[in-house]
Amino acid sequence: MEGATRWNISCCYHPVRALYTWVHNTFKNTLGATLVLSDALESDVSDNNLINSGFGIYISAFGPYGGPASYGPVMNTDVLRNKISVGQGNDIWIAPNFNLSGIGMEDFPGCALSGLMVRDNVVPAVNTIFSSDGVNGANAAIIEQNQANTAFWLPVPGFLIQDNSPPPEE
Repeated sequence: MEGATRWNISCCYHPVRALYTWVHNTFKNTLGATLVLSDALESDVSDNNLINSGFGIYISAFGPYGGPASYGPVMNTDVLRNKISVGQGNDIWIAPNFNLSGIGMEDFPGCALSGLMVRDNVVPAVNTIFSSDGVNGANAAIIEQNQANTAFWLPVPGFLIQDNSPPPEE
């Protein structure tokens, strides 16, 4: 092509960073998990309203799913001041005190879950704040000052669970 300029692309290394920011949103009548943070770094899920919202919020260090760099971490992530409510109740999963719906933290084999803050969220009694069994062990994960039931089935080192209160009547 006459007059075209050839592009020169210099190669350099740029690490991939998954930054999720879900702030000040309303989600209504959703199926499945409403918000899923998988392999998230420096992410923020704050001040959202989830109404009749399927499984709720999942924070998932997911893998392995192929190749040597497939062990995705969740690091330095905040889940603050979100409110989950039943609404019509036809899409929200009813699983009180069980590790299925509400706000869930999962770490899969070989994947790091570190620097997580779950604070000041409101989760109805039909849901729970929960963790998986800690395949790797999480570290520096703080769950505090939430109005919710919590279900941490095994003593998983790395979770600091403090100053939570029962969910409000809905």
